[in-house]
Amino acid sequence: MIFKIVFFTAILSFYSIAAHTRTARINILSKYDLNSIVITADSGSMKSDEESFILDRARIIINADKDTLNIRHQGRFINSKNITISTHNSAAIYFGKNLKRKYPGDLIIQCRNDKLIIINSCEFDTYIHSAAVAESKGLIDKSPYYTEFIKVMEICARSYLLANGDRHIEKEWEFCDLTHCMHYEGLLDDGKTFSAGEILIDSNGKPVECFFHSTCGGLLTKPDVFWENHTGETFREGNDSINGRSLCGKSPHYSWTAKTDYRKLSDVFRLQGLNAIDAIYKSGRVSKIIFKTEKGQVTVDIPRFMSVCGRAYGWNFIKSNYFFIKNDNDSVLFFGKGLGHGVGLCQYGAAEMIRNGANYVDVLKFYFPGAELTK
Repeated sequence: MIFKIVFFTAILSFYSIAAHTRTARINILSKYDLNSIVITADSGSMKSDEESFILDRARIIINADKDTLNIRHQGRFINSKNITISTHNSAAIYFGKNLKRKYPGDLIIQCRNDKLIIINSCEFDTYIHSAAVAESKGLIDKSPYYTEFIKVMEICARSYLLANGDRHIEKEWEFCDLTHCMHYEGLLDDGKTFSAGEILIDSNGKPVECFFHSTCGGLLTKPDVFWENHTGETFREGNDSINGRSLCGKSPHYSWTAKTDYRKLSDVFRLQGLNAIDAIYKSGRVSKIIFKTEKGQVTVDIPRFMSVCGRAYGWNFIKSNYFFIKNDNDSVLFFGKGLGHGVGLCQYGAAEMIRNGANYVDVLKFYFPGAELTK
C-alpha cells in the first residue's frame, strides 16, 4: 500500500489544526493517592477561591482536608476548594519520599475525600514530547539517533491521543499520566517538540490509533489479536525482519521463560481442579487461554490473563502474548518472545532501523503501511 506524505492539503482537518493550537489537561500523580505536596516556582501567580498571589521563588505547602485545601504560602494559611498555579516556566512538585517532578504550564489542584486531584494544563505538543521521552527512557538515550527516534515516538503519541481524546470525557481532564493514556512524568528536558504537530491519518482522514510496544519478538500483528473487537488496517502484520534479520533481536526482552504451578494459578484465577492449561492462537500470537479443570474448561482472553498474572506475579512475569505453553506434571512453563502486545510500532525495532540509517518517515512507513503522514 502506498504511504503518502501530505503537507498543507485539504486533509489538514480539525485534528492536525488542534494538534498545533490546543492545550492538554492531564490528571497527574493519581497513582500515589497523595494528601500532601510541596510546590516550588521561581515566578508566576497563584489563584485561590477568593484572592490571587504573585509568586517569587515561592514554596507552597498543600494538604488535603476532606474537600478543602489547606495551603501555606509565605507564612500565610489559606483555605480554598481550588487553586491554580500558573508559572512563567515550570513548577516542581515534591511528594512521597524524596520524589520530585517538574511540570510546564498550569497546575490546577483540588481535593476529594482527603485526596489531592492535580491537573497539569500545558501546550499539547509539550505534553506529547514529554510523554514520548518518558515512554522511551533507557532505549536510545542521548545517542546520535535520539532526535530521530523521539520524532517517531512523538508522532505515534500525538496520533494515538488525538484518536483517544474522549477516554476521560466525564472528568475535568482529557488524559491521565498512566499507561491507560500515556506515561507522562512532566518535563524531562526543555519540552520542545521535534515533529511540529505531525500525525498519521487513515484513509478516512482520522488519526491512527498508533499503538506501540517495547519488543515484538519478531512477530507483529493487528489489534484484533489482542483486543478481540478492535479493528484497524494500517498496522504491519507478520515478521519484523529486514534482510532476514529480526529488528528487535538485540532487545533484552527478545526471549524469555516463566514458570508457575497449577496450585498458584488456581488461587490466582479462582479455579478448582486445574489439571492443564492451553492457548488459542491467532496470527501466531495467543488470543485466549484455556484452563482445563475437573469441571470443564474456562476460557480467559489474553488481556485479562496478562493483567491478572501481572498483579499476582509481577508485571514482567508474562511479558507478551507471544508464547508457547508446556504442561510439566504440576508445573506450567511459558516460552515467550517480546515485551508487549506486538501491535503497531516495535520500539526496539524502530531504534535499530534508525541506527542503520532509516529516518522517521521510513520507520513510520514500515510499521504503519497505508497510513498518511500529515502536518
